[in-house]
Amino acid sequence: MDTSQLPEARVTEMTAKVVAYFRQERALYHRASGPLAPVWKSSIQDHFSKSLLDTVKTITLGGARIPPPPFYSEAVAMSGGHFPDFVHLAS
Repeated sequence: MDTSQLPEARVTEMTAKVVAYFRQERALYHRASGPLAPVWKSSIQDHFSKSLLDTVKTITLGGARIPPPPFYSEAVAMSGGHFPDFVHLAS
């Protein structure tokens, strides 16, 4: 799809859907998350500030999968089938 032909209102609508999805996911998983593991923090500390790394939280789902977002099928169609398959990404 030629995205240059998307009306601004459509881009705004799509952006709002993505933002809402991320907010919902954060609310769901945030309470079970923990600080960035020291080994991960040390491997990226040269690229990010300490204050940022101290605020990052992560969660390991232990083999569980996060379902695709509600707009997933629309994104796949718009990308010509080149949108990532989230269901098969490892946690």
